[in-house]
Amino acid sequence: MGFALIEGTKKANNEIIVWVMTDRSDNLDTIPKLIKKINDGYDMVVALCYMKGGSCDDLSVDKAFFSSSYTKVTRLFFGIPIYDITNAFRAFRKNFLKVYN
Repeated sequence: MGFALIEGTKKANNEIIVWVMTDRSDNLDTIPKLIKKINDGYDMVVALCYMKGGSCDDLSVDKAFFSSSYTKVTRLFFGIPIYDITNAFRAFRKNFLKVYN
């Protein structure tokens, strides 16, 4: 999946990129909210399933544990203010990742 996201990002023509899961697990009505945050000055905005109004659908206990653990490690060691590092549903400025050349 990672390579597909990188290649899709490289080929994208717009300044703002939005990644969504093709299994329809993401609420597409959230996209305008993500884009608004980008336009407010953020470089990347990650949707959260763990917040009020969010949905993790049928996330298994082990996946939830690892997701939470990876997020805590990222916050602790890298100081990145993120609450769900494993969620691919996000919007970002194309030049933020610098994966295109």
